[in-house]
Amino acid sequence: MTDTGFFCDLSRMNPDNPPHIRHSIVLTSKRVTLIPSSPDHADVFFNLIKSNKNRLLDSFPILISKTQTPAMTQGFLKSRLFEWEESSIFSFLVKLNSDHNLIGYITVKSINWKSGLAELAYFIDSNHEGKGYIKESINCIITWSFNDLNLKSLYVRIIPGNEPSKQVAIRNGFKWKTRHDFEFRTSTGELVNLDYYFPDRKDFDSSQK
Repeated sequence: MTDTGFFCDLSRMNPDNPPHIRHSIVLTSKRVTLIPSSPDHADVFFNLIKSNKNRLLDSFPILISKTQTPAMTQGFLKSRLFEWEESSIFSFLVKLNSDHNLIGYITVKSINWKSGLAELAYFIDSNHEGKGYIKESINCIITWSFNDLNLKSLYVRIIPGNEPSKQVAIRNGFKWKTRHDFEFRTSTGELVNLDYYFPDRKDFDSSQK
């Protein structure tokens, strides 16, 4: 993984004054590159969501509701840019190194700078599932979050029964910790349970061997 245009002075980090992360950061690995989302990507991001809409309805209801049209998608990505500048949400698009096609989306959100805890959310295009791309992408994000943002831990929330997402989490060193009943409302209005998976640095380091 390499960082381009990244600056964060960890020695001066203050939970009441989060670090400023330049929006030009690029995270790369062998097969994928992660770049910050921006309004310039509205059309391709809209098409990615549109082609995966049915499988995203349960887990990403807010994302679906805010990207119904290209114009709405551009507005959504503008808000993500503002949230990046506020150090409240960091959203990345996943592109293949081979052809630069957009294949996924990852966010670091719900950041508590005081405790060093944040939530990770992700999805990958259905045509690229099962090939290790999302695992590789999450590996980049976790490494960046631990080493550069200096977060202590990340967690993912997964609807029980979402086996692909569960397996991705486990392969990246996450372990099931607890279940919160009726915590999340899907696009249909149904309240569902959420399983919480956490890694720590030891778990993550072991998953990379």
